Amino acid sequence: MSSSDSDPDSEDEDDEETTEHQDIARVAASLGLKPESQHALKLFIKKSAAMKMNIVYACMLALTERADTKEERWVPSGDLAKDIRRFCLAVLLSSKLAAYRTAADQAVLKVLRRHGTNLPEDWESNPSRKDAIMKAIGSGLTDERSRVKAAIRDSLDPKMNIADLAEKVVGNSGITPTVDLWARLSLLRQTIVQEGSHGRLYWLHVDECLKQTREMAFKAAELAQETSKYPKYVSKEVAKALTKDYDTYGYPTAKAPKHMTKENSELWQLTAEAESSVLEPARKSKKRPKRV
Repeated sequence: MSSSDSDPDSEDEDDEETTEHQDIARVAASLGLKPESQHALKLFIKKSAAMKMNIVYACMLALTERADTKEERWVPSGDLAKDIRRFCLAVLLSSKLAAYRTAADQAVLKVLRRHGTNLPEDWESNPSRKDAIMKAIGSGLTDERSRVKAAIRDSLDPKMNIADLAEKVVGNSGITPTVDLWARLSLLRQTIVQEGSHGRLYWLHVDECLKQTREMAFKAAELAQETSKYPKYVSKEVAKALTKDYDTYGYPTAKAPKHMTKENSELWQLTAEAESSVLEPARKSKKRPKRV
């Protein structure tokens, strides 16, 4: 037989091997195996019967060890959950928060690190516990955003002055209502009137409004050559919403301190205010002319 002639038996073996690989691929796909697992399965099929038994037994031992050492799913204690909710609200009510959808969670985490008295000691090094805490922060922010938005929506009719709205939003959290908080709530109320309160779109509109407010404040600070006092210009821009709010919903008879201080606020509230600091808008870099 010449080298060019084909061997029928060899062709049959190739066909069987191709069919076997196709069967393996179908099984792997139906189980949703990842590519690396599909590759491992193909290698396993090629092993001898004795080696396959050894591999299966080793896998069973590994699964048994994992089951024995697996920690029961951990959830934050009731006191820790209360701390998280309180810190979430403090950040959301900060007069310096730059964005409600993107910046709040890290600010809450920083407050929790400094003032969380009910944290387990190993929470930062224990992935499952840290993940549970981050999920609790996410849920807390979602719930508090929803509650704040509902309170603002309810304040439109019948009309509620800004001091009463602030008291309703703060509740029994221990957060000190200030004129800075009134101004921030008035901006949130102005946005709900202009854009509505539909789902997450409302907070996206709020974030865009805050971004535009910061940009206008920065331009004003630049024109006055007082960029070092930029935060004060942001406060002035936000205060414009409060003036309009007084005209629409009435001037409050209640008094409130203008700003948060050590004398009128808890330390954790001051930390929330500091960690939610205003972000400056990006400035265009000025190219220097080339020397001739």
